[in-house]
Amino acid sequence: MSRPGVPTHEDANRAYWSFEFIKWLTSAEQDLTWNVEFGNLPLRTTEQNTPEFAAKVKEFPAYAVLTKNLENAKQKRPTVQGYVGLSKAFGDAVSKILQGQLETKAGLDDAKVKADRALADQ
Repeated sequence: MSRPGVPTHEDANRAYWSFEFIKWLTSAEQDLTWNVEFGNLPLRTTEQNTPEFAAKVKEFPAYAVLTKNLENAKQKRPTVQGYVGLSKAFGDAVSKILQGQLETKAGLDDAKVKADRALADQ
């Protein structure tokens, strides 16, 4: 039994358990642990109605703002080879900007150059 995005290793048993593991890991209950508890964005908007989410927002009020921005996510991340470099370039820039280590425009301009390079190096 092969499922899209799940490694099968041409072994039905491994395919089954790979799928079951991914299904468990991405379940609402686990998402509260692996994402909300650690401050990552939740996989589902329904998790915004949980006591765990409310506790995280009480501890970090900006968490609600970041999560609300998920409404703007209309497209999945691309699966091109240079995406990892692109993502790292922008993640590093945002981190440095938020820590006051870079000015916004300079940081994003630098990230653009690095991201373009990562995509060109495919």
